[in-house]
Amino acid sequence: TNEVFRKFILTTDGLQSKTSIDGGKTYSDDQGVRYQLREEDKGSIGYYDTFNNNKGQIVLLYIGAFGHSDENIRLAISEDNGETFEFKSANPLNDAGLSSQGGDHRDPRVTLLSDGSLRLFSMVQGAQGAPIPGTRSAGSIYSHSSTDGGYTWTLDEGVRLSKDDFDFPVWSLNDPHVVRLADGRFRMYVTALI
Repeated sequence: TNEVFRKFILTTDGLQSKTSIDGGKTYSDDQGVRYQLREEDKGSIGYYDTFNNNKGQIVLLYIGAFGHSDENIRLAISEDNGETFEFKSANPLNDAGLSSQGGDHRDPRVTLLSDGSLRLFSMVQGAQGAPIPGTRSAGSIYSHSSTDGGYTWTLDEGVRLSKDDFDFPVWSLNDPHVVRLADGRFRMYVTALI
């Protein structure tokens, strides 16, 4: 038998989905909205990630109020295999209010670790503002850890990746995506402005 897959698409209309019953070869639109954006999201969303945790739930992390002074990552969880999501936290990374100083976390992407815990990788632009190639660089990659299925997150010590880790000029780092390799190592894919 073929596995059933569901993929999620977050737009300003809310979280929508498509389902495949042929192992991911073809997808059909699902009716309705899985998650409705909240008034506090101001109809403006940024980067998001969905993932399965070790509790049989699907977790949605997304940037709400994107482009506004109160933008930050928010959290919603599905208990019914992605049919509906319930809002859980407006500040799971404890970075609310830091956007105007460039201290909020962006581009969340979660990696499942072998012990069932989770690591969330994100980009922090920094107080210097947006990058200006040839003049000013911005953005470092940080991580948070969760042992309760993604409900609470603890900032890990230090920086995972910075522009200074390269032996050529890098003006910004964005969109970290970390995969666990078969031999236990991890590999990070990241968008870099060079």
